[in-house]
Amino acid sequence: HRIHVGEGERAAAELTDAHLAEALAALDRDGIVLVHNAIEPRTVERLAAKMRADHEEVSAHRPMVGNESLQPPRDHPYLLAEICYNPFAIQVLLALLGEGFYW
Repeated sequence: HRIHVGEGERAAAELTDAHLAEALAALDRDGIVLVHNAIEPRTVERLAAKMRADHEEVSAHRPMVGNESLQPPRDHPYLLAEICYNPFAIQVLLALLGEGFYW
């Protein structure tokens, strides 16, 4: 199930009550929900470009066999609070797990 974060939600860094309820219902029903636009598209594009470049660099030195994965970059400027401490993900998890959970 996909929920699209609106501009007002992005500005407030908070899902509306309706979107939060929709996310919780999707998690209960499907076990997964996509919160589309929860991360600024420019951030996703920049991270994707870095990961493509990393893939090209690694595959130039050795052939990629099967379904190999590369770790995402874990340093500045690619490790961002918007990804690691995403307010929309935290809001959904707090609603799902309660105030006692921590990350």
